[in-house]
Amino acid sequence: MSARDAWGEARRHTPDYEFLDVPKGTLTEGPVWLPGSRELLWIDIMENSISRAGLDGSNLTTWTMPGEVGFAVPADDGSLIVGQPDGIHHLDPTTGEARPLALLPGPDPRIRVNDGKCDHTGRVWFGTMHRAETEPLGGLFRVTPEGAEAVVEGICTGNGIGWSPDGTRVYYTDSGVPRCLYAADFDAERGRVSRSRLFLPPEYPGNPDGLCVDSEGFIWGARWQASALVRITPEGVVADVYRTPMLRPTSCCFAGPELDELVVTSADWGEGAGPCAGRIMRFRPGARGLAEVPARMDLVPGA
Repeated sequence: MSARDAWGEARRHTPDYEFLDVPKGTLTEGPVWLPGSRELLWIDIMENSISRAGLDGSNLTTWTMPGEVGFAVPADDGSLIVGQPDGIHHLDPTTGEARPLALLPGPDPRIRVNDGKCDHTGRVWFGTMHRAETEPLGGLFRVTPEGAEAVVEGICTGNGIGWSPDGTRVYYTDSGVPRCLYAADFDAERGRVSRSRLFLPPEYPGNPDGLCVDSEGFIWGARWQASALVRITPEGVVADVYRTPMLRPTSCCFAGPELDELVVTSADWGEGAGPCAGRIMRFRPGARGLAEVPARMDLVPGA
């Protein structure tokens, strides 16, 4: 079956895109729009780095962390909450000083923190992954003032996370052996997850990676190894496929003053990655995103 046939009845698009005028990365991930400064924040896992710049590439600033960076999200005090292999850390962007906030329970060198994001109330959530990506040793974690708590276990490679506009559903990804996207009921007031179920099966081309949710509740997801970004209905149907010039797109977010541009990160990782690998692209898909809520420092330990 061809990749085209594998997408079923989904509409195909070749977007009119631009690349951000910033240096290529190795494994760029986790883009987040910063409305206050009108800049984009993103990470490079393998370079242990966090970067920030305007969509025109201006005012590029980069911070280097001790270990692989799983994610970085802005906090309500102007700092950054950063995923490091052993847990979450606090980064002061002014001084560059970092300190741990919540470590993973029972440290295991086979596991590291991966993708993370804030829910609509400002709680920090993140996934963990088995480094070899063969065993279900990871999970989905919630950060509370008491520490990092596993909410879903048995995940191989915890990846993209997002919430429906009304906050009643959470989506999370296992891009390891299962190669699936899951949905679960979400209690926003208590930060509880229940009734997890398969949302998008593994039969589509590529591996599911990072994701975001638009203002209408559609899920946008990067497909590693498939040169594609997909738009999925709240019912779990792939409605649109957008071709990317990068073989391994990694994640996406809505950006720009009107949240009407889609930014897609990518990896220059592995064989045959191609000349556009590691670039960050942007285009207008005809949809708008949801404003990201900064992490609430009163909901993390040691604030």
